[in-house]
Amino acid sequence: MSTRNFSPQAMFEQWARQQTPRYRFTGSTPGDFAAWKDAALPAVLATLGEFPEKVPPNAELEAIYRAAGVPERLVLDIIPKGHGWGGDKTIPFFKEQLLDSRLPLGK
Repeated sequence: MSTRNFSPQAMFEQWARQQTPRYRFTGSTPGDFAAWKDAALPAVLATLGEFPEKVPPNAELEAIYRAAGVPERLVLDIIPKGHGWGGDKTIPFFKEQLLDSRLPLGK
């Protein structure tokens, strides 16, 4: 009887070990890095496809349930048709970039 591994994780790990990344960095100098980046960046960005159109953030401060341990969350629109993103106000990005006077909060 043959031995078979039924783990998809093991299969993908074995497959990954057998691959050589097309844009693997093998240089050692700042010039090597600049040349590598010039070659790799357009190919990497091309894998992302087209970016969605920009939308106004429509920032809202979500309800606060301190008794339940839920922190304040800031909710933002990120792409058209109501797709949003929310984050804890304690994240440094919110404190430094979004919770100043530039965005009107609340509705």
